[in-house]
Amino acid sequence: MSKQLHDWINNKDKLISVTLYIQKLNTDIHLKFLYIEDELIEWFTEARGQLKTVTRFIIQIKA
Repeated sequence: MSKQLHDWINNKDKLISVTLYIQKLNTDIHLKFLYIEDELIEWFTEARGQLKTVTRFIIQIKA
């Protein structure tokens, strides 16, 4: 799980720069939850830096 999230973080620009149609669908959701995404990434980075186990369930609860 952590490798997948790490890949998503590294490829964030590529994932965001998809076709115009898909960007229009995700614009409201991205702007509405932007602060949650930033806080979740910061929390995840700190937790993994402390060698804590981060599971999908823990990420869902934290979000």
